[in-house]
Amino acid sequence: MFTASSQLNVTLICGPTDMRKAIDGLSNIVAYDLEKEPCSEQLFGLPRLY
Repeated sequence: MFTASSQLNVTLICGPTDMRKAIDGLSNIVAYDLEKEPCSEQLFGLPRLY
């Protein structure tokens, strides 16, 4: 859930992402590859692998 804020940080990740990793795998990408907090008030855009 997001609260009303005047600023929202959005991080876009380049390159395909395997969505079969589910929420745990995707949060690990954010935590370890990007060194960001997955539960922070940010949006992370992950392009889908076809």
